[in-house]
Amino acid sequence: MKARLDSRAEVTDLARQLDIDTNNAVDGLLAFCDQRIRSFIHKFKNCDTLSDLLEISAQECGTRFEVIDSSRALDAMVAKYAARDESAFAILEKEFMRGVLGITLRLRAPQPWELPFVSVIDMRGDRRYRTYFTKWHEIAHLLLLTDEKRTSFRRTHVSESERDAEEELMDIVAAQCGFHPAIIAPHATQKISFLEIERLRLQLCPASSKQAARLGFTAAWPSPAVLIECKLTTRYADRQEQPLLRVISANANPAAERVNLTLPRNISVPPRSVISHLLGRTGKSEETIENLGWWKTDSDEDLPSRPVRINAFARNDAVDALITPAQDKLL
Repeated sequence: MKARLDSRAEVTDLARQLDIDTNNAVDGLLAFCDQRIRSFIHKFKNCDTLSDLLEISAQECGTRFEVIDSSRALDAMVAKYAARDESAFAILEKEFMRGVLGITLRLRAPQPWELPFVSVIDMRGDRRYRTYFTKWHEIAHLLLLTDEKRTSFRRTHVSESERDAEEELMDIVAAQCGFHPAIIAPHATQKISFLEIERLRLQLCPASSKQAARLGFTAAWPSPAVLIECKLTTRYADRQEQPLLRVISANANPAAERVNLTLPRNISVPPRSVISHLLGRTGKSEETIENLGWWKTDSDEDLPSRPVRINAFARNDAVDALITPAQDKLL
């Protein structure tokens, strides 16, 4: 995704406005945001959790959150700002109806003690699971704000093909900042597992969804780890073939990339792997040592032979797995 966004005009224009190399725009913008977040952590010595970091970052970026948990609450909030002649809030219901999850509005006439922005987050129904990430998405806009006259930003839940480059970039920024390594690393003292991620989620960012936490903690973990999701699927949607259990997403963290521990998307899962054994056993988990050399590409090439620890968890029609290096002898 990063490489594709590097060539998009919205992204390169933003990099140019911030004096960032446009040939490596996404990484440059991420580094810019990382530097700002680290400055917040350094400034506030009591920033111990990701939840703390969220509130501090909102304050430093000039916004406060209004969280909507019912239509009545939305009506009351709109009326409150309408009484202050803040007419921009009148659009909120229409925006939320078209798929917007959060929107940040600049106050037309803030009181002297008020922050300049208000970030309104819709947590009604299933949207409550996205609240933590949506808040960080709104902060991402403000971390990279270059147009001081811009009056609004919004996060919309639509398919990836329909989203513009700026919104995709903000999701990448939100994922990095919302699970910042500077907060996570001191707590990552045990080997990574789904149980350990859940323990830290409850400790550091209980408002985060479990899925976002799995992605975020894996990416920030200081030791090598690859998070994969496996489902029964065909290699090509337009061909008649027997569905196989395949890796439909694979996310290797930087530490894993440095030791060349990666898995290609769409590779089929070995029948003897614990991942295959768990398919259809929702709620069950297992951990074992396997040989990465068991895995074969569709061109029948073996992956490099190396021992790996696999921590797998079955859910509905999928199996998630964490793959990490192991010191055990090859099987």
